[in-house]
Amino acid sequence: MDGTPQAPRPPADEPPAQPRSRPSRTTVIVVAVGALLLLALVLVVTQRGTAQFPPDSPEATVQTFLQSVADGEPDTTVLAGDCDDGRLNIGDVGLRVVITDAAVSGDTATIDVRITERYGGPFGDGYNHDETYRLVRTADGWLIEQFDWPWGACEPLQPGG
Repeated sequence: MDGTPQAPRPPADEPPAQPRSRPSRTTVIVVAVGALLLLALVLVVTQRGTAQFPPDSPEATVQTFLQSVADGEPDTTVLAGDCDDGRLNIGDVGLRVVITDAAVSGDTATIDVRITERYGGPFGDGYNHDETYRLVRTADGWLIEQFDWPWGACEPLQPGG
């Protein structure tokens, strides 16, 4: 022995302890980039905003109407006729509405939407349906003159058929 202290040796039936290795720099970078990508994906999925349309557009009129129906306070001022707004009450339904097409020709417009209705929370039952809203431009702006959903409840409005 030369006087230098030596580490105790493990008993013969135990393997020698391995020194702890640190993750490589590449591994740390890959994990960090993966975590950032996952965070970005979560933000995109959870932060879907409401589409913004010019306030004097037919799309904005349909959006205003459907948002008011979803909120339980139907805005019948955007309708071109009298309406029993009680029939527009859709109850406790989660809605997602996407405008799929918009066509304007002079003083008339047609807005097609895809409506997703959900019942019973995020994992409840639900379904999609496509609807069309026909609008007319008046001195007061765009007004909805024909629609089927929710239930074409207004007179003299007629369901779009």
